[in-house]
Amino acid sequence: MAKKTNVTAVKLTLQDLINKKLQKSVYEIKYENVYASKLEGEMVFRVPNESEMFDAMDELAEGTKMSHIKEVYTKMIYRQCEILHEKELLEAYSITRGFDIVEVLFSTKDIFEIGNKFMEKSEFNNKEEEIKN
Repeated sequence: MAKKTNVTAVKLTLQDLINKKLQKSVYEIKYENVYASKLEGEMVFRVPNESEMFDAMDELAEGTKMSHIKEVYTKMIYRQCEILHEKELLEAYSITRGFDIVEVLFSTKDIFEIGNKFMEKSEFNNKEEEIKN
C-alpha cells in the first residue's frame, strides 16, 4: 500500500520529464572532501553513484571477513579519488598495482571510516530506509 502524504500531485508533461532528466544530469556527479587521519588532511572524493554502490554491495556480499571488507573499501577509495591514479604519485611510492596506494596513504581506520561513510551516503541505503518506513 502506498504511503499517503500531504503532497498535492501534479500532472507531469513531456517537457517536465525532459527537464527532470536535464536537472538530474547536472547534479549526478557529486564530490566530497573527506578527512584522512594518517595524512592529516582532506582529499576530494567523487561520491559513488548507484551502480558503483550496487557493485560494492555485491562484492561485500561475497565474504564476511574483515579483510574482505577492507579490500572492497580499498578498491572503492581508489576508484573514487582521482588523485590516487596519478602516475607521478604511484611512481613516487613505487606502486605497481594502483589499489596498493590506498593502504600506503590511509590507515585501516581511515579505510573503514571512508568506506562506511560512502555506504551510509548511498542513495540505495536511503531508499532502503524509505521502503522500511
